[in-house]
Amino acid sequence: MISVVLQIVAIALLQTTILPALALAAIDLGVIWLVIYAVRAKLSTTVIVAMCLAVVMETRSVAPLGVYFSSYWLIVLAVHALRNIVIWKLSSSWLVAFAVAEMVVLIFESLTLNLINPDINPYLLQCMLRIIATSIAGLIIVAIIPHPQAIARG
Repeated sequence: MISVVLQIVAIALLQTTILPALALAAIDLGVIWLVIYAVRAKLSTTVIVAMCLAVVMETRSVAPLGVYFSSYWLIVLAVHALRNIVIWKLSSSWLVAFAVAEMVVLIFESLTLNLINPDINPYLLQCMLRIIATSIAGLIIVAIIPHPQAIARG
């Protein structure tokens, strides 16, 4: 459990300090790590990780309270439900999982932040960039992390 807390702290530090300084703020490490946890860990551990990451994102976001809690909860449930069906040895499975997870977050953000804003075209371009950047970064992270022999049941 200590390693999970340290990982969350590391992700929060990277997401809020280092990535923006490197002009890589479009990469959402929280979503990447959340998908990886939902595939590889028990549901109870994944929910704890999701809620901790949501707290980090909620504190630094201008979105209304609950946007990240809702979207991360949906991601955890969807990936956990599909994790025994999808073949996770394929890079395309991870790419689709990261892209869809980032889309869920962006849909929740855009519904709450830009519903009344008629000038949404630049925001859509930014959303596409975030989806692509997060998916590619997630594939790189999954390539670095060794594949477990069996997925924890839970």
